[in-house]
Amino acid sequence: KLYPGIDLRIKEGGTQRIISDVESGDLDVGCAVMPVSPEQFDIYPFVRDISTLIVSTRHPLAQKRQITLPELKNETFVLLGTEFSTHHDICTALREAGVEPKIGMLSSQWDFVIQMVRLNYGISFLPKSLFHRFSYPDIRQLEVNHLMRYEDLVLITKKGRYLSQNARILIRFLTEKMEQMNPDVPD
Repeated sequence: KLYPGIDLRIKEGGTQRIISDVESGDLDVGCAVMPVSPEQFDIYPFVRDISTLIVSTRHPLAQKRQITLPELKNETFVLLGTEFSTHHDICTALREAGVEPKIGMLSSQWDFVIQMVRLNYGISFLPKSLFHRFSYPDIRQLEVNHLMRYEDLVLITKKGRYLSQNARILIRFLTEKMEQMNPDVPD
């Protein structure tokens, strides 16, 4: 423990919920996916990531190296819930490619999504960085021949609201740690 005097409480939720909780003052600091209004919030860049398509190694698509979105038209998806902006981004990309997503399951937990894909209950898009940190030998990542949007995770605080020294220390600590872990992430 580098900071024994700091009491940290973590609340999980989708971007819209986190933004609302920071706006109302229920949270001092939130982590959200851009876009976030710079008029309402102070924004601290945190993580840049991109979604990757994952399938079970038992899924027929696992034999491919690359895929196009139209090839996913008959697939069942296991996605993060509608409170996550990535859910809407993925559904929009699929629809723009002429695919109406058939959603079999929604979850607020990425680890549950991964387990369902491992069991071959569907396929999913999740942040690529998850697969740098954890190894899943029964999951295959496929390149998607479609421009996937980078997701920018940011720490946010309510603009104009007093920020305690502990909150400032947390922001500095988290942003420095992420820079050390991801030094060559593209802009």
